[in-house]
Amino acid sequence: MEIKTSINSFSEFEVQPESIVQPGYLTPPQIATAYNIPASNGAGVKVGIISLGGGYQVSDNNQSLSDLGLPNATINAIPIDQTVGWTPATNFSSNYSTPNGSASLENALDLYCVSAMVPSANINIYVGLNTLGSFVNCINHAVSDNCDVISISWGIDEYYLVSPQSSYGDFLGQALANAVANNITTFCSSGDYGSESDTTGTIALSAGYPASSPNVIGVGGTSLTLGSGNIRASETANASSGGGISTLFSVPKYQNNLSYTTYPGNVTQTLTSGTLSSSPLIGRGVPDISAPMNAYTLYFGGSIVAVGGTSASTPVMAGMLSRFISLNHGRRFPLSMLKQLLYQNTQDFYDLTTGNNASPPTSTGYKSTVGWDAVTGLGSIANGVALYQSVTSAGITIKNGSGWQPIQNINIKTGPSSWTAVNKVWTKTATGWVQTF
Repeated sequence: MEIKTSINSFSEFEVQPESIVQPGYLTPPQIATAYNIPASNGAGVKVGIISLGGGYQVSDNNQSLSDLGLPNATINAIPIDQTVGWTPATNFSSNYSTPNGSASLENALDLYCVSAMVPSANINIYVGLNTLGSFVNCINHAVSDNCDVISISWGIDEYYLVSPQSSYGDFLGQALANAVANNITTFCSSGDYGSESDTTGTIALSAGYPASSPNVIGVGGTSLTLGSGNIRASETANASSGGGISTLFSVPKYQNNLSYTTYPGNVTQTLTSGTLSSSPLIGRGVPDISAPMNAYTLYFGGSIVAVGGTSASTPVMAGMLSRFISLNHGRRFPLSMLKQLLYQNTQDFYDLTTGNNASPPTSTGYKSTVGWDAVTGLGSIANGVALYQSVTSAGITIKNGSGWQPIQNINIKTGPSSWTAVNKVWTKTATGWVQTF
């Protein structure tokens, strides 16, 4: 069973430009500016990238970062399930020999998007085989290496994991649960084929996995246009953004009472916490959030290329959270708390309310609507600084002259002149005490 990358376009420039910064195309730092994501080089943060094939050339990433005025990033290639004697310097580079291959391009895009967001982070790429078992082993290794954030741009339709097609089901469940237990946040691309998330074009309404897992943050795609100074001129839902309703996982609490609307049928269905149903279709909704998936420029095989997909939006969002962790003195965010805060603070998101992800040839999918939807989730980041404040304050606010504001850092006084950062906050709810920070 082949696991696919989430890349939906690939083109070389006919005339070699002098820089990857080109009008009409995107770079991760430009997105960070458009989204007002707090500045940080990611120092002290470890990011794990999952690779299931292909190779990579260090020179490509170095040149891309150089064009952006950034230093070379530290990248460690870690072999998983490879033969004895496998080394990054020989095998990983030589396996790049087919530079138009989607797996090699995937590696280049993932590494570029993460390192351009957090060039001083420690970036590990876990190089496995394109098998279900190797997929599990790559994630387990990233967890055992204590990565702060994991980025996954590979996936498969849930359709292929359930009966009568197969009985594999949630085969990454334990590995992803281990990540959650260690406060490691995993970002997964929702796919690039709309409501199908698959390249076959024959499957209607199948959510992409592992983005559909409640143990990850599923990332969809938008189309972003920049104005002067890299401000957001416009942003719309991308018709290729993978999204849908899971048939593997029930509705999580943070999605209770949300709804989706089908296209073209315009049938609206409410999601109820704890419910999993095939008729009507009720389950965990995908994606959670979105970021641009229209063409990014980078070096690949020594040439500048333009690449699009949720394979780009996902590592950019992983880079955003890596910035948050670095700015927060290395303190991570429990996924349950993070998901709750994302869904509570909708004002921090840019809501995309028009468009759909109906995929040909079946041409059925979901509509973009006000609030969460099965095309772009909560939307893209409206104000990264505000989102950072919401996340690091654990939702705790204080009232001042202009209204209620989130606490950016929580400290307690431990002596006449000493303060200590609070590492954990517990809040009492109707059902007991819940860790909120």
